[in-house]
Amino acid sequence: MKCNRKPHSATNVPAVARCAPQAFLAFAVVLATGWRATAAMAQDPRAPEAVGSIPAQTIAGGQSASLDLTAFFADADGDALVYAATVSDIAVATVSVSGAILTIAGVATGTAVVTVFASDPGGLSATQRAQVTVEAPNEAPGLVGTIPGQALAPGQWIAISVSSYFNDPEGDVLVFSATASNEAVASVAVAGDVVTITRVGTGTAIVTAVARDPEGLGVQQSITVGAIADQVAPGPGQPGGDPPRAPQPERPQAGPPMGGGAVVADRGAYAARQPDPFPPRLLAGFVASTGYTLASGRGNASAGYMGASPVAHVGEFGDVVPSVGEVSYGVTDDLTVAAGSGFLYYNVDGGSSDVFPYFAPKFRVWNNAQISVAVGGYAASLIAEETLNYYGASVAGSVQLNGNLTLHASGGMVGISAMVLGETHSDQFGILAAGGDFRVTPRLGLAGEFRRVGMADGTSIVTGALRFFQGTIAGEAGAAYYLVRTNEPRAEVRPVVSVAYRF
Repeated sequence: MKCNRKPHSATNVPAVARCAPQAFLAFAVVLATGWRATAAMAQDPRAPEAVGSIPAQTIAGGQSASLDLTAFFADADGDALVYAATVSDIAVATVSVSGAILTIAGVATGTAVVTVFASDPGGLSATQRAQVTVEAPNEAPGLVGTIPGQALAPGQWIAISVSSYFNDPEGDVLVFSATASNEAVASVAVAGDVVTITRVGTGTAIVTAVARDPEGLGVQQSITVGAIADQVAPGPGQPGGDPPRAPQPERPQAGPPMGGGAVVADRGAYAARQPDPFPPRLLAGFVASTGYTLASGRGNASAGYMGASPVAHVGEFGDVVPSVGEVSYGVTDDLTVAAGSGFLYYNVDGGSSDVFPYFAPKFRVWNNAQISVAVGGYAASLIAEETLNYYGASVAGSVQLNGNLTLHASGGMVGISAMVLGETHSDQFGILAAGGDFRVTPRLGLAGEFRRVGMADGTSIVTGALRFFQGTIAGEAGAAYYLVRTNEPRAEVRPVVSVAYRF
């Protein structure tokens, strides 16, 4: 900036005074520029902000969970944040923060609220809250009774369903494994909950069966395996000096298991699972309830009053009073044959009653460790004053969901041909059935089933029964409830009672 220093013609004003306006203007410009810079520098800082929400946490008592808090907060000024946390109930959970990592530790069952704070260097902060649920800690599986010791001859084998000897407090599905202390004496194979032990050589071996829950906690039982001529030492928990006894309903099998490996246990599983019929479930022989067949060499003798006869009140042939006596035998692991007799009541010409024999083979066509499918047939004939023939076929499937629960479904056809008072009558109708069996304890079980006899205008039957297992003897007591009857539309309840002996 230049100032005119030429003397003024009118007055004698100093040069500095003549330059004052220009200096003041320059100072104002500098001051305004500095003010704008200072105002920009003095702008208020922005507070941190929450990003999304911290998810609710579920942990077990004694366990902990960690979260990286940088994902849940942001600062627009780019400042480094400092984190802190509190919890509403320290009796349920405790919290700690290290850097940006939040750790929540479960103390006792219940719920609490965790509050998280994120602060910038200026003290501005943002807050988030999350609910924490603390569950009871996972417990290891427990033992149910003791798996008895086994006395086997060389080459003999036995399949044991070990699930009934373990339980889990949380109801988790258990995974089973087994090892033998001396594989020169006994070999072991496992499929599902079935442990198959094969006697290989002389001596004594300890088979250790282990059950683990999904989190890896486990418990084990020991099974002492010795020769038939030897005294089998009591297993852990068995009274000392007790004579060895084979577990029921398992039974040693002669000869080596067929197929080897997992197939060994798979075939042997039918010696350990509840077979069909045990107690009798054919309900007068028409439709098999399960896909299982008896193991080779196994047999059942059964008798009872099966109150849900498939031909009850169907057509014009009257009613079958389904009292039945039956003997079943496993010819092979896949083929079971049954023969028995029932009582026929027919209301033609005043009514009469006769006994008719029947024959029913069943062949298992497909199976693995949990699922079995079988086809069956049925034929019966009554030769008295009138000739009456029954025949039929069915397909049945069973699914063992765990060691205690089995579901089954079956479908089939029954045909009837009768010569009554010189006239021939015939009819065919379909049958569908679905139900399940639940083992409450090793000795008690529940069974239920729904049947539809005749599709369009047939009869719907619901059965429910309590089953009892004691060694080689089993029994069943319950009721069959007829929802709809073709020729008499009213409800009716009939008993279901049976007993079976396993050999």
